[in-house]
Amino acid sequence: MSNICPCPTPPGGQATCSDNQLAICRVIDGEAHTECHDLTRYYRPRGFFISRDLYPVLNTVIGIVTGRTVRREGALPIEDLTMLRQGRYDLPGGGKVLFRLPRFLQYLFN
Repeated sequence: MSNICPCPTPPGGQATCSDNQLAICRVIDGEAHTECHDLTRYYRPRGFFISRDLYPVLNTVIGIVTGRTVRREGALPIEDLTMLRQGRYDLPGGGKVLFRLPRFLQYLFN
C-alpha cells in the first residue's frame, strides 16, 4: 500500500510514499514540491498505543513540516496537535504544506 498526499489544485499532483513514510506536498510560489520522509529511525512501531515514546517522532514530524527545531519531552501544544490532525500547515509569508502521517501514526488523529 501507499501513503498518498494530494497537492492542492492548482498546481495539483501528489506525493506517493510508502506506508511508513511521512508524505508531504509543499506549495511555494504556485509550484508543488513533494517529499517522502522515513520516520522508522525515530520510532519503531510496537503496537497501537499512545506512549511517551511517540513524543520524539511527533516532534520530528512537526520539525519536518514547519522547518523549526522542536525539542520537547512533554505534551504537545494544541496548535501542533491541530496541525497534525488537519494535515496542513500555512507557511509564514504564503504557501501551504499538506501532509499525511505514516500509517503507524494515523490512528492517533482519526
